[in-house]
Amino acid sequence: MGTINENLSGLIDEQVIKEFLKSSKFLANNMLSLRRQYGDKYIAVSDGEVVASADSPEELKETLAEAGIDYRKVLIEYIPPADIIYIL
Repeated sequence: MGTINENLSGLIDEQVIKEFLKSSKFLANNMLSLRRQYGDKYIAVSDGEVVASADSPEELKETLAEAGIDYRKVLIEYIPPADIIYIL
């Protein structure tokens, strides 16, 4: 049994996987600044940068379509408000 990347390589374009991983790292490394800028919004991240934001997933999907971006090829994430504190 291989890694997730090895198992998905035949199903998904390897470039899409690389961009997804880059975008995931971008989210993890920049969450505090993203919460300040995009708090309580949905964002679309592609290749390590925010390409669109909106108040709802439906609005974000429309915004992406208008920009000619396939919503299936971006990482979509809800960004919680900056003033929310999580206790784990």
